[in-house]
Amino acid sequence: MTGLEGPTQEHQPDFWQEERHPPASTDERGTPQWLFSEIERRYAFDSFVGLDVCASSWNAKRQYHFGEADNGLGRSWDTVRVAYCNPPYSNIPPWLAKGLRELTAATLLQQVIYLLPVRTSTHWYAKYRPFVARQIMLPFRVAFDYPPGETQKSSPYESSMLWLCETPMRRP
Repeated sequence: MTGLEGPTQEHQPDFWQEERHPPASTDERGTPQWLFSEIERRYAFDSFVGLDVCASSWNAKRQYHFGEADNGLGRSWDTVRVAYCNPPYSNIPPWLAKGLRELTAATLLQQVIYLLPVRTSTHWYAKYRPFVARQIMLPFRVAFDYPPGETQKSSPYESSMLWLCETPMRRP
C-alpha cells in the first residue's frame, strides 16, 4: 500500500449526509432588507416578488406572506408570479420540494427565489440542482436579521441565491 489509495470504506465521508452543521440558537433568520431589495431590483426581471412564503411577522418582506401559523408548506404559492423563500436552514428539503411542486402545477407562478446556505455536498442540493435555472454565490456572508432580543451576526457559512424552474436544465 502506497497511501495514495484514498480513505478506506469505513473512513470515506458520506457526501449524501443531510446536515453536518450544529443547530443555531434559532432557525429564524430574516433576510436583510437591503439584500432583498437588491435581489428584487436586479433579478426579478419584469415582475416583483409578490409573496414571502416563509416569514414571521417581524421579518416579512412583503405584506402578503405566510408565517408559521399560516403554514407556507400547506398553502398554494400560485397566487403571484414570483415567490421568495428564506427557509429554516435546519429543514430545507421540504421547501425546495414545495417550490418545485408549485412551479410544476402553476398557472401564474413563474419563479421561486431561495436564499440558501452553500452546502453542495448535501442530498437536497444534488437532488434539486437540475431544477436550478440560476444560482448566484453571494461574495459575502449575510448578516441576517434575528428576532427581537437576539444579536445580529454574520452567517458562519456562505450563501447563495437559487432560482428554481419547472423542468430540469440541461447542463454541459
